Amino acid sequence: MKNFLIVIPLFSLFYSLSVFSQISLPETFMKTWPELEEQNGSEPLGFYHFRGNPSRSWYGVGSLPSSRPKVLWRHGPFRGYYNSRMTQASVAAGQKKIWTGTGWTGQPVLRTLDDGREEVIVGAYDQAIHFFDANSGERTRNKFQAGGIIKGTVSLDPSGDPILLAGPNDGHFRVIDISRSQPTEIYRESFNTEKIARNRSGWDSSPMFIGDYIFAGGENALFYTLKMHKKRDTEGNRVDVKVEKLNAVRVYTRKMMSDFGSDSTHGTSIESSPVFFEDRVYISNSGGLIQGFDVNLLVSGASRNEALVFEHWVGDDVDATIVADEHGHLYVSIQDEKRTTKAQILASKKNGHLVKLNPYDPIHPILATFTIPNAHKTADKDGFWATPSINKTHIYITAHNGRFYVLDRNNLEIIFSEDLGSHNWATSVLIEDKLLVPTCIPGSLVLYDVSKPEAPQKLWTYKHPSGCIESTPLVWKGNIYVGSRDGYFYKIGL
Repeated sequence: MKNFLIVIPLFSLFYSLSVFSQISLPETFMKTWPELEEQNGSEPLGFYHFRGNPSRSWYGVGSLPSSRPKVLWRHGPFRGYYNSRMTQASVAAGQKKIWTGTGWTGQPVLRTLDDGREEVIVGAYDQAIHFFDANSGERTRNKFQAGGIIKGTVSLDPSGDPILLAGPNDGHFRVIDISRSQPTEIYRESFNTEKIARNRSGWDSSPMFIGDYIFAGGENALFYTLKMHKKRDTEGNRVDVKVEKLNAVRVYTRKMMSDFGSDSTHGTSIESSPVFFEDRVYISNSGGLIQGFDVNLLVSGASRNEALVFEHWVGDDVDATIVADEHGHLYVSIQDEKRTTKAQILASKKNGHLVKLNPYDPIHPILATFTIPNAHKTADKDGFWATPSINKTHIYITAHNGRFYVLDRNNLEIIFSEDLGSHNWATSVLIEDKLLVPTCIPGSLVLYDVSKPEAPQKLWTYKHPSGCIESTPLVWKGNIYVGSRDGYFYKIGL
């Protein structure tokens, strides 16, 4: 890609370069990724990561259905144990949980195959990754069976190479070759290979490819940087790949753990996904610590303190992914469930349930805040698990209490709100002036015309026959691909 400056080779004449290339990404706000796909008027060839691009602000392709859609095909049921490593004693005690379908975040990804077919890929609670022809619903290859449920969104290599990333809760982050009918693991990173603050094996965070680099956050409180070394033949086709671990930095501080309180070890894990702007990457943890790192220093193996360029504490759990706008400002969704210490209460009042930050002003980064009116009125916990959907003027988001909000992007004031049920964790999909809002209780998809954000017009409501929609949908060329907690994965359209 044009933004990666190549330096001298070190690994092998046949593999990509071992020393790092200087990374400075173009501004990707609301743009496809990679940028090369926009040239010559060509259509995007895939949807590779959770929320589509490095700034987590691209939503899909094509118009949404103009009238109420229906199920075109479905697969399932997908059922699996929440924790595959439980002891026989715990199973006998009735502690084994069975989860079904797909959940938070669970957004499908998609790629175009060499023969022109489009392949949609999703990780599910049956501890497997599934591959389907986006048009017919037929399986394109065998499922990849992991050892634990998959909650986060899997990720594809935007270069077009058939490489997939996934983090089940069996403790192993995986790099997978999907070039053949049987997907094959080519690298795994175990949650306990480094000194960690918490013995937590999940990988809910959705990883990101940047060129030949991989950035992944673990619930073991470490943020990883990996490098792919791709071997190619004389025609440029990839014939082999090796993965090298370059770095693993912790994402917590002793002060944060002290301020967070008695459940401080919970606050060390990463469940949100990394977001990129220019030469920086931002990540949050379950203690509410927002951190920005110099990407090039991470790639070079620098420590946390050496690579750190921004740090801000919001006081409570941040599992939703941060979004970066065209100025590099950050929009952070904050949960409201563990505010027990004085430090937490003070930070939470200061930041609200949604905060807009300028990370280039580390002394006074807060630009605007939003607090949910009457929070905790009907539930013990409140706030946002959904990632904000934003354009250049407004923010669209649903809360745990079920309410749908439209906010002014500048000052975060409420422009519109409406009650849509409860437990709404999925992220809305914004394409042109149409907004698709998934709901959990009751399960549905609601399409709004938001050409007038102060008065969204409800165009249709698809009532899901059974089960919560907790996963974020993929919208692709007029069709909706989404999993449900009822056990099934669906294509919904006209």
